[in-house]
Amino acid sequence: MPKPIYIFGLLGAVALFLFAKYTSAGQSAVATVTDAVGNLLTPRGIRNNNPGNLLRNSIAWQGLLPQPQVEALGLTWDPTFCQFDTPANGIRAIGHVLLSYQARGLSTVDEIIRTYSATDQDAYVANVTTALGLDPTNGGQFVQIDVGSNLPALGTAIIQQENGQQPYALTDIANWVYT
Repeated sequence: MPKPIYIFGLLGAVALFLFAKYTSAGQSAVATVTDAVGNLLTPRGIRNNNPGNLLRNSIAWQGLLPQPQVEALGLTWDPTFCQFDTPANGIRAIGHVLLSYQARGLSTVDEIIRTYSATDQDAYVANVTTALGLDPTNGGQFVQIDVGSNLPALGTAIIQQENGQQPYALTDIANWVYT
């Protein structure tokens, strides 16, 4: 005879499945649960081929997967973050975001990162500043940089900060951020 805990677990899984299948709140809940479990193995940004963790918006990014295509691939739809077909297109999007910041006049690590992310900005700025070889304790985060020539280093630092790891070849990042 099955143990009661298994029965409750099975009933919970069925309820979550039905909730997700028929409601957008359910899809979000499943994405959150999947993210929590998946992060034990692979960070969300890496799983989504979106290592910059770019939020969904109205931009029609190259390689952005719509919900039916994500589900056709057997993946879980992420209603919050973009999901790309390849890491190259996810990293390409990071490059475009950073170049758009430069076009808007943002030219210090502090300005760039505080615009890029709302999460733990002080630590994020310090980590990216250090990754660029600038001194975070001596105003290095306020030194003006040329975003275009620092794009591979900025992209690499953002990937590391967003995911706790950076699994891509540096030569690939250097190519992908400029495409």
